[in-house]
Amino acid sequence: MIAVELHKAIGEVVKEQRLAKELTLRELSGRSSVSLSFLCEVERGDKQPSSQIVEAIAGGLNLNPYEIVLEAGLKMYREATPQTLYVPDLTAWAEQYSDLIRT
Repeated sequence: MIAVELHKAIGEVVKEQRLAKELTLRELSGRSSVSLSFLCEVERGDKQPSSQIVEAIAGGLNLNPYEIVLEAGLKMYREATPQTLYVPDLTAWAEQYSDLIRT
């Protein structure tokens, strides 16, 4: 099951990129020619942007559209994949096979 829907992840990435570039919503709206209200809805994950809208927003952020989509995909992957890393305790193994281990 996917934890985050693609359009919501795209909205998160757009907002993160906008804030990283220190742009207001109004500034990005002007740069991308996407209406302020629609841009707000995209960032909140309320609207599913078309590929043309993603291209326009990416242009306003001086990015390629694939950068937004790729980052959104990675965000979805990270949310869906457990972050637990199993590291076995090798103490017992080292004691059992100590004669094979050269120090």
